[in-house]
Amino acid sequence: MHLADLSRRQSVRAIMAAILAAALITALTACGQPVLTAIEGGDGHICGLQENGSLHCWAIKALYNKTPARYGEDSPPKGDGFAAISTAFMHACALRVGGEAVCWGIHLDGRTQSPQQERFTAISAGYHHTCALKPDGTPVCWGNNQYGQTEPPPGETFVAISGGSKHTCALEPDGNPVCWGDDRDGQSTPPVGETFTAISSGGYFTCGLREDGTAVC
Repeated sequence: MHLADLSRRQSVRAIMAAILAAALITALTACGQPVLTAIEGGDGHICGLQENGSLHCWAIKALYNKTPARYGEDSPPKGDGFAAISTAFMHACALRVGGEAVCWGIHLDGRTQSPQQERFTAISAGYHHTCALKPDGTPVCWGNNQYGQTEPPPGETFVAISGGSKHTCALEPDGNPVCWGDDRDGQSTPPVGETFTAISSGGYFTCGLREDGTAVC
């Protein structure tokens, strides 16, 4: 399979995942399940943010012959007061209203060991790592750093961040994309001259959303 074909297929999967997530919120609400204001799908689990600020997660029983969640990634912290959620491979993270990062699931590589004294405005769980943004836009990452995915460029500030499999991408205030980490498939080499309003790092690809709503991957 050509890389271009693989990239297109991965992009379609990412778009379909977003559509399915929105449909799932509607379906759960219609069935009398907890009302969710946000939802995130991990490798073998799904987590949602409820209206009261509490978290609701569940394991996927069968997905591509994979075993369901078994490291506690479907068992979020109790209580309310959460404002954001992000799921990934065998772990998930959330932000409390006050900006404290809380992670759970497998503790391998330190991916769930969030800095306790830091406060954040955004968080993104990658495959084996996690990244978040401080109120001033400074990125902080933790977890596996085999490919430099937890080493953002020094002195940079961002307005959005997204952790992928072995790379991370973020947006500068002017919409310029910046990526670091694994680049063997070009996932950390943004298109020259493009600016985006949103960015999402996948397994071995990255997609950005232009101001006019068109996507570039």
